[in-house]
Amino acid sequence: RVMCFNPQEIPLPGGGSQVFMLGLWYVDEYVRTPAGWRIRRRVEEKSWVFNTPDFMKL
Repeated sequence: RVMCFNPQEIPLPGGGSQVFMLGLWYVDEYVRTPAGWRIRRRVEEKSWVFNTPDFMKL
């Protein structure tokens, strides 16, 4: 598994912007080729969110 920490900035409907963060795992399957290791399959697993703007919450 590989951890991804993804900070993002989004414009707010009333003006300005907000930074929020997403954390997720990449669950990979690898295959060895003559050119080296390659990702055969990748699945994203949501881990956490922080400071999500209200209009984006479900």
